[in-house]
Amino acid sequence: MKTADVGDLEVFIASKAGGNITTVLGIMNDSTISSAYSEAIRRDILLEADLIGSKDPVKRAKELDGKVDIIGFHIGIDMQRTLNMSASDLVELANEIAEVFSGPVSIAGGIRAENINSLRNCKASIIVVGSGITSSKDPEGETRKIKEYLTKI
Repeated sequence: MKTADVGDLEVFIASKAGGNITTVLGIMNDSTISSAYSEAIRRDILLEADLIGSKDPVKRAKELDGKVDIIGFHIGIDMQRTLNMSASDLVELANEIAEVFSGPVSIAGGIRAENINSLRNCKASIIVVGSGITSSKDPEGETRKIKEYLTKI
């Protein structure tokens, strides 16, 4: 789940459905994030702030330190297409975010088996692979390749 409003209600719903982590958009008003985080603490689940769409993700990550459990640095598919970005382009910003945020950093966007090696020096502790698997002609094979690489680093 990824919420943009009524953070506490969305976290409650995620918790009731058995979730142990949910996501709030990091660009949202601090009150949305605060209500989501308070409910996450009450429900004993983790809250990630996804920085997709943030104009200054490093600054926003610093602002959210201590106010969410995980920062997700995510470059969406539309932005990847428009800016012709790849996974290797994410590393520098993800590393800057890891310097200012005291919790785990998640990275997502354009990650595939053929470019996952470019994340070798990335300080993100969570790597999310979405369309690299779901749009693959061989999702199982793609997953195996990614998993094999990640177990080596």
